[in-house]
Amino acid sequence: MVVDEPRIGPEEFKFTVAGHKHAYYLTTLRPYYGEAFCCHFRDAWTKASGLIRGTTAIKYFQSARTAFELIAYNGTAKPRSPEGYILRLLRDKPGSQIDEKRWHPVAINLSRAILTIGDNSFIESENPTSRNKKLEALNAGFKWLHQGGMIPDIPLEGRLETRNHDSSKCLATLAFENARFGIAGLSANDAYQAFLTMNVDMLEEVRRCLCADLMDNYDKFKLGKVLMSDSTVPEISDVEDTLIAAVRWQLRQGKGCAILGLTREQGWVLALKILKHRASGGKPLHENLFYFARSMVSHADAQPYFEATTRTLNAAFHIILIDVGGNSQPIEDIPFKCYKSKASRGKIVLRSLRLDKNRAGGKRSKKRVRGEIASTVEEIELILPTKHHADRPSGIAVIDMYKELTASMRSQSGPTHERLWVWRVAWEAKVHTSLASVGMERWQDFLDRNADNHLIGGLPLTRQILRTSVANTRGERGEIDWVIQQAMLDHSSPGTTFEYLSEKAVRAYLNSQIRDFMNTLEAVGAVDIEHAAKVLGIPPEDLSKRALFGLENGLEFATGRTADETSRQDDADNKAPVLVAAAKSFSISDKAMKCLELARRALRDQFEWMLHTNPARLLRMWVPWLALCEGYCRVLGKSGNRVRFKKICSEIDAKLHAGEMRLPLVW
Repeated sequence: MVVDEPRIGPEEFKFTVAGHKHAYYLTTLRPYYGEAFCCHFRDAWTKASGLIRGTTAIKYFQSARTAFELIAYNGTAKPRSPEGYILRLLRDKPGSQIDEKRWHPVAINLSRAILTIGDNSFIESENPTSRNKKLEALNAGFKWLHQGGMIPDIPLEGRLETRNHDSSKCLATLAFENARFGIAGLSANDAYQAFLTMNVDMLEEVRRCLCADLMDNYDKFKLGKVLMSDSTVPEISDVEDTLIAAVRWQLRQGKGCAILGLTREQGWVLALKILKHRASGGKPLHENLFYFARSMVSHADAQPYFEATTRTLNAAFHIILIDVGGNSQPIEDIPFKCYKSKASRGKIVLRSLRLDKNRAGGKRSKKRVRGEIASTVEEIELILPTKHHADRPSGIAVIDMYKELTASMRSQSGPTHERLWVWRVAWEAKVHTSLASVGMERWQDFLDRNADNHLIGGLPLTRQILRTSVANTRGERGEIDWVIQQAMLDHSSPGTTFEYLSEKAVRAYLNSQIRDFMNTLEAVGAVDIEHAAKVLGIPPEDLSKRALFGLENGLEFATGRTADETSRQDDADNKAPVLVAAAKSFSISDKAMKCLELARRALRDQFEWMLHTNPARLLRMWVPWLALCEGYCRVLGKSGNRVRFKKICSEIDAKLHAGEMRLPLVW
């Protein structure tokens, strides 16, 4: 008789990081790679993640662990594969240097597993955005393991196209969905204003929080310059011999100031000088000097006193993104010499050098330029507002501050000299120019630190949402011009531009047009189509052509005569139709009111279809004419003819329901 015995799982392997709520488990990797590998992984991760919030670090950890699980599975199934070689090396010789040529195909396979829709070996989600985020998280996790000496520094390449036909969300939409504000019980006008105000306020709050990060670094930087120029603080050369001769355990215990005869404050400033020297790549210093410096202040805490931090990079980048309202790629490609013109009328033109703009189907794709930026690279222009207040620095002030904070990171030539966005990890001397490895990490850290913010805290904000919010605020302020918006957002078609304006914004725009129409009626004191249309933004020549819809499309009320009469007169005169005096006012008759209601319903009925089919025409023609019809209907509903008009609307309802009447087709 065979008795089933319970299977014993692998021995648990977990570790913790100070300040992080979650424990880190490597239990699933232990049977494949062994104890020594797990210890190496633990040490590398603990060192790299100690200064990062736990909510961010655990996401990177889970991605990195999944990657090594997949390597183990594939390496076990196919021992002669690239994964098989890596598995044997990490298992049998933990700590050995992995050859970049051997690691490169493994990185390619991991990238392919993440970015191939339908391949669920790494991630089960079919959402391109989720897969892109997973790739970014894995890149960040691998970066930490590389710093710990575990794997080569080979980032995973590629990205899925995430654009679709769903309208993008903006900040106000996120707040509404998360019950941060409501519009229940508000009139259309008040709801429009609430939506607009919330969107603007949230965008400004994001910018304010980013400015706080930037100014914190800048204020410390200015203080650091003053402190390190204090003549009472010795130079490194003055204390080097004394510190080298000191006993190391005394330095670790913070007795260096007593050995040097310095106050605690003087020793702290001297530590800044030592760490600044190390970051700038000066001549190597004896290890005892770093023992002294680290006993006074950590490198992460010292960095803002002599240069920009990655937190500041995140802040400056996203402030410019908000002010410009452009895509992230052109913002990344802004060069150091970024101003193309002088400020004029509250705006200035920025240069962006198109390095590799990826588009669907390979449109306008460019090969990334290595080394110095070539003069032949295509330039695009970005418009940056220059309005400046003491508590709200302008984009120009932000760029100038970032240039000052990164001056020590720049060489006389090469990428760090040519590009605006340069950065350095607090404990490294190497200067980076690629934003791929810091984008997700720093942005998530920003969200984590502002999780309790009353406006933006806890919301899943992304660069896409920021860009959509900028486009919506422009549109809801009456600036929805599809040609201008399309050019500013660098889109290839107006349909793409529409994706960046939420449906709520367009409906709010319609409500504002109706409100303007009603105000116009009160202002002119007459029901005059020509005046109302002008206020709504319809050109006179377009009014002459478009107002004469005729009987067949339900807008006979705008002409005062039949379509046949209009056609015959046009042929006789051989001129563009001009509105006669009778057509400039609404004639109160049963037939006219019937045509008006049919036109309003037709425009309403086809609004949804036009919203996705021809968004440019929707805002250029559909919304003004729908506002015109809605406005006249509201006037009739409050006039002495309201009973007649209500009866006509009821008759239309009945005939439409019975199939005895159909709505006209309007285009």
